[in-house]
Amino acid sequence: MVLQAWYFLDSWEAFLNHSGYKKAQYFLSCEAVDIAQIIIKGYISLVIIHCDHVAGLVPLIPWLHSSEACEHVFSEAHQVVKDFTLLDFIYMVPKLHIGLHQAILCALASDPKAHASGYCHTYFNHTGINLQALVTFPSDDKINKAAQIAAEEADSLVALLSIVPGQLHCL
Repeated sequence: MVLQAWYFLDSWEAFLNHSGYKKAQYFLSCEAVDIAQIIIKGYISLVIIHCDHVAGLVPLIPWLHSSEACEHVFSEAHQVVKDFTLLDFIYMVPKLHIGLHQAILCALASDPKAHASGYCHTYFNHTGINLQALVTFPSDDKINKAAQIAAEEADSLVALLSIVPGQLHCL
């Protein structure tokens, strides 16, 4: 899916460049393109790192590679001291540890869909997730095949718009 998104964005941009349409009017904003590229390249990098550079059986859990945990720590710290300094932060680490541990245990014990009962920390909740499947990675041949299929699917999406994909990539 990530590769398909990359190929589709490339085709869309190539079409706009070739046809003379203004990218500012008919394409994603520069910021949205940057975010999409960061996400796409980030996922591809995570797969490469987990396939080639991580020793042992370490599952690829993408949501643990976000800033969410950091945001929660700073939110908890802000509740302890509104305008904290680095020294304040260092002194509140034991209190933060307890608060975050409590939030995680509360999230595991409660039903987040039941009703609005405060913020629910779920990034450490692995309930119902097949971690064994997340440590199994495809071979390079399977990745190349998946990339080929993604390119074909992106081309078929472009073809639905009455654009000949082969002409876009030859330019």
